[in-house]
Amino acid sequence: MRATEGRAVRAGFSGTRATGLNFAGTVLEDAQFIGCRLDLTNFRMAKLSRVRFEDCRMDEADFYQAELSSVMFDTCSLGRTSWSDATLERSEMRGCDLEGSSGLESIRGVRMPWSDVLKSANEIARAAGIVVID
Repeated sequence: MRATEGRAVRAGFSGTRATGLNFAGTVLEDAQFIGCRLDLTNFRMAKLSRVRFEDCRMDEADFYQAELSSVMFDTCSLGRTSWSDATLERSEMRGCDLEGSSGLESIRGVRMPWSDVLKSANEIARAAGIVVID
């Protein structure tokens, strides 16, 4: 499905399988995705405000140059997701898997529990240019 440059306000999705959905340039406001399959979804240059993703599979999603404001990722699989040039304000990640993700330097300012930071330490260190040695 392609929903490029569209607008969704006060929308709710539950248990939806939307692998490969194209939200490029779309505005999402006051929306929630609960238990959805959103892997390979394109959020490039999208604007997300007050959006909640809960228990979603979002592996290999693309948030290139996306603007996220007050977005919550709760218990989501975000493996191999691209965050290049994204901006996050007042946003939070809890219980999320960031393994293999790229562009993590762009998630500056996101709020995460310490246990999640430790779980994603390898990816965060790589994004910061830190070389981890034994």
